[in-house]
Amino acid sequence: MSTPLDFPKVLTCVTIAEVIVYSLVGALIYISKASSSTTISSPAFSTLTSVLYKNISFSFMVPTIIFVGVLYATVTARFLLQNILHSKIKKKRTEMIYWIIIMLILWSCAFVIAEIIPFFANLLSLMCSLFDGFFGFIFWGWAYILLQKDKYGKEFWKRKDLKSVMGLGVNLLLILIGVMFLTVGSYVSLFSHVRQVWICMTDGYY
Repeated sequence: MSTPLDFPKVLTCVTIAEVIVYSLVGALIYISKASSSTTISSPAFSTLTSVLYKNISFSFMVPTIIFVGVLYATVTARFLLQNILHSKIKKKRTEMIYWIIIMLILWSCAFVIAEIIPFFANLLSLMCSLFDGFFGFIFWGWAYILLQKDKYGKEFWKRKDLKSVMGLGVNLLLILIGVMFLTVGSYVSLFSHVRQVWICMTDGYY
């Protein structure tokens, strides 16, 4: 950005907006389905009975999925090209061929996971508890602690100002939440995943 000092402000605004949007959408969907016996599927808004609301939800979801999918695939492909296959690439044309092959493999794997596996919702919850618990919570809390340690020394936690105490408390809470997702969440998701696989096998889906 043109003014790097504005980055903390932008990050704060984006984080507040994400928390509000994610919390509001999830809460409204679960509240609207709480009084019915309908099982909430993945994505959750696909269980909405109103065709209008469902179409509106999918109109917001589809561009987001495409953007996130392209972003993750691009980051993965760049990592493979720059760190693993860099020594094997001699020409620009060869790099383009590797890029196309990697993208085809990534998108094919994504299609298999999303469309062919009959217990995708449980698999998705297991993947989220295993990876998002660390990358979404533990990593950022630990990064804050390392930054404070580098800036103020090993005994940074002894600083008594309100900002430092609140920052350390919030990030320790993030780490604890991430550990809970990584342990208890993974156990619950794995149990549901194994149970769903057993049901599919016994019902003759395989």
